[in-house]
Amino acid sequence: MGFRIRVSTSMTILFAGLILTTAGCSSTDIKQVLGKGVGQAAGAQVGYGANECFAVKSQCQQGHFESWETSDGTEGCSCKSL
Repeated sequence: MGFRIRVSTSMTILFAGLILTTAGCSSTDIKQVLGKGVGQAAGAQVGYGANECFAVKSQCQQGHFESWETSDGTEGCSCKSL
């Protein structure tokens, strides 16, 4: 008596895409991808590096902008819409 997990096609494609996307990435890249995903889920725009953070700050007209330094010394930032 086993159990079966029902997985939709879209979930399978999403999971496969995540694996393929992160297969050649460093742990820093994976953290940034996950950080951006969590930020989007929370209604925030997230960026890493000077260029991305400049763009996020420029587009953050009606929001709350924050910046920080990541554990590897990279600049991180977010804009949470109000």
